[in-house]
Amino acid sequence: MCIRDSIGAQDLPNANGYSNFPQMGRLNAFLRIKHPTNRNLDVLFVGAPSGGLWKSIDGGTTWVPKLDEAASIGVSDIKTSPTTTFANYTTKPIYISTGDFDANHSKSIGILKSIDGGETFNSTGLSFGVSVQESTGEMHVFDDNTLIVGTTEIIKKTVDGGVTWTDSFDSGTNATFLRIAVIGNKVLYTGLFDVFYTSDYTTDNWEIVVSNNNSNKAAVTVGEDNNFYIQEQSGQIKKFDTTLKTFSNFGTIPV
Repeated sequence: MCIRDSIGAQDLPNANGYSNFPQMGRLNAFLRIKHPTNRNLDVLFVGAPSGGLWKSIDGGTTWVPKLDEAASIGVSDIKTSPTTTFANYTTKPIYISTGDFDANHSKSIGILKSIDGGETFNSTGLSFGVSVQESTGEMHVFDDNTLIVGTTEIIKKTVDGGVTWTDSFDSGTNATFLRIAVIGNKVLYTGLFDVFYTSDYTTDNWEIVVSNNNSNKAAVTVGEDNNFYIQEQSGQIKKFDTTLKTFSNFGTIPV
């Protein structure tokens, strides 16, 4: 006869509309808070699209789950304020975008926030029930209280640390905002179908700079030359001209 002790989460999870229990799965979000002198003491967070949030305080040697009280919660993004340091991170906000915006294995329950170094997280004013079947993409945190995030149809903005949210842009359709890149106040946001741009996120003046009739998810980044670049599903990299608001091919796809 073999008797095995249970390991893992010991608390009954909050179902959040899901019947399954906490799990791990693939990882797609990462936040690093550097120790000033010792990499072995870096604070690390990783997010799993259908397996919650995990934290390490010893540079990745050991990990502890931080959202096991919530069943099958997904994490699509983890961000903190630009002024967060190792010395102050336990009092600075840490935000997570929930759900699985990529493979859609779990739905978003909104944006969660921690003000105790990621030990506990609470809902913000942007919250959804699972039955809503909502999605939230990558966020950008401009300061402790100001951030933007895209949902299925709308780019949302808060200036009070997540207490209240306003519609920065309503696409009016299933845009499914996914990945974001920022240069100063300029923002390029890629969706499941289109690419959206604003020269100043504070004015809520967005426009569609790429419009597709079929799914063509694009990665987006800022290059060393301080320009926006996207990579289409085909692999083609394109450079964005913020004056003409057009894209041009950058290099060629390897054969």
